Order: sequence, then structure tokens, then C-alpha cells
Amino acid sequence: MADLAGYTPVRREALCNPYRAYLVCVPPPPSSGVALLQLLAMLEKPISPRADRKTRRHGSCSPRRAG
Repeated sequence: MADLAGYTPVRREALCNPYRAYLVCVPPPPSSGVALLQLLAMLEKPISPRADRKTRRHGSCSPRRAG
């Protein structure tokens, strides 16, 4: 109870970034909201054709044959 009695909340500004038609706002650090904004930004980046060829060349999408 003494711990709660001495608690003082800290008000911080939200971090906001656009994602498609939305404005996504998250709590600032030390929360993990920044990670969500980074993940959404990665989803918006187009995959380059060169990266796609590399994936197909190594066969990571198809099962290997035994033998």
C-alpha cells in the first residue's frame, strides 16, 4: 500500500505514424509501442524482385527431395 501511495503517474505524448488510411498512435518508450510502428513500416515496404529471385533460387519455399 505504501508503494501505491507514493506512485505518481507520468503523462507523455503519444507517438503517431500514418499507416494506410489510419493514424496509429502508441505509447512512447519505455513501452513497446515503437516496435509496432516499425513493424507496420516494414509491411509497407515493397519486396524487391531481386529478393524474390534469391528466395526462389535457394528453394526456401519448396520442399527438398530426398535422395
